[in-house]
Amino acid sequence: MSKIKPILEVAPGTKTIWHRMMDLAEIGMPMFESMVNERKRKLEALGHGDLAEGASIYAQFMKILLNYLKGYDISVAQGKKTAIYSFCLPPEIFYMLDIYPMCQEVGTLAIAVTNIGSVSTGYIDLAEEAGISSHECNAQKIWLGAALKGEAPKPDAIIYSSQPCDSTNNQYQILERWYKAPTFTVDIPYWSYEPKNPYYDEDVLPYMTNQLKNLMGFLERVSGNMSDEEKLKQIFKLSNEARENISEVQELAKHVPSPLTSITAINNYLVLLTSAGLPSAVEYSTKAKNFASEVVKRGLGGINLAYGGKKEEKFRVVSLYPFDPSVIQWMERKYGAIVVQDMLGYQLAQPVDLTSEETILRDLGKTVLDMPMGRQSRGPMYFYFDDMIRLGKEYKADCYIFGGHVGCKHSWGGIKLLTDVLKEETGLSTIVFETDVFDPRVGNPSEMKKKLKVFFDSLK
Repeated sequence: MSKIKPILEVAPGTKTIWHRMMDLAEIGMPMFESMVNERKRKLEALGHGDLAEGASIYAQFMKILLNYLKGYDISVAQGKKTAIYSFCLPPEIFYMLDIYPMCQEVGTLAIAVTNIGSVSTGYIDLAEEAGISSHECNAQKIWLGAALKGEAPKPDAIIYSSQPCDSTNNQYQILERWYKAPTFTVDIPYWSYEPKNPYYDEDVLPYMTNQLKNLMGFLERVSGNMSDEEKLKQIFKLSNEARENISEVQELAKHVPSPLTSITAINNYLVLLTSAGLPSAVEYSTKAKNFASEVVKRGLGGINLAYGGKKEEKFRVVSLYPFDPSVIQWMERKYGAIVVQDMLGYQLAQPVDLTSEETILRDLGKTVLDMPMGRQSRGPMYFYFDDMIRLGKEYKADCYIFGGHVGCKHSWGGIKLLTDVLKEETGLSTIVFETDVFDPRVGNPSEMKKKLKVFFDSLK
């Protein structure tokens, strides 16, 4: 590591990476509202004007994200503690103990997708100039670059899980060293907690439950607040409702045609990652469920409705890894190809038992073990294989797409075996290409489109 040191005290008036994200969300709100208004007009033209309210879920998603980001300044002004947490952990315990949870990967993703003024790439380059390996994942590197520039808010604590990969572990340890903030690593067991799974280990769930008890004690010390079982139950009651709604949306997406568009899966993921346990997640997920249910009941399709009756669903895609959203939207417009589910959007967490703090933490352990990407990447490759085979079959997919994130060495290490297994078990083909959702210099969108054109033409 270079002798270059981070600037941990943010100068007054500095626009931090968190505030840049807020700006992007503010900019994005009118765009999403305009998109919703246009969608409402199309629905009315198609004779389905009464579905217009349901179409507002896309703008509501942006509102949830914006309110989440604004929560940082509000919490700091109220003297509350803040914590950075990794994307393979849920947020409910933080809210129960009145700690503001900064999921830094959510922010860096928003910065990267837009990359206005080459902000994300500038942070990545700065981090690499300081000695952080180019082979490490950019999901954390953007934040590290911001910290080197004095543009990353300093947390009161850092919490990360040992899933999904070594790169995450490495870079959170850099954050710990730089900030010298109290840090807790949630140690994730390798095997499965499910008795029917061939890789079941009876010690997994008790170990995970104990990890969360220790985490709660750690957060109590950080916040100065004590756990309150009634408040815990209230938060998880809301969490249960939101997760049940999202599960129903996932079931509805199995219909042909799918009732929602490709962006839905990732939106659901981000809502639960940042806001599970809050009323806003319940409101959003209820509206999404009701809208999808009504669309299915009428025998309509999400693509058809979104494009004013001018497009029809032609290809149902399972995305094995998240890739450029603009390319996904292009697939919808050009080929009627809808991503019916993807790895990050695949929510398997079940409602927790609200009987006691013990049962809540036990079932929350299952939620952590089932976090998207963490579930597929922490143990044997067969965890990943089994989930993707299931998605291909249950969602009646026509193909798979692996837009492989260049930083995810573990997934690239098994991609040939994965595509062979998927072909053998489902009969479906997979297109594989390299990309990086955090660095637009990797995997040019025009090149991706050329490859996808050949691929979809071959499926006709």
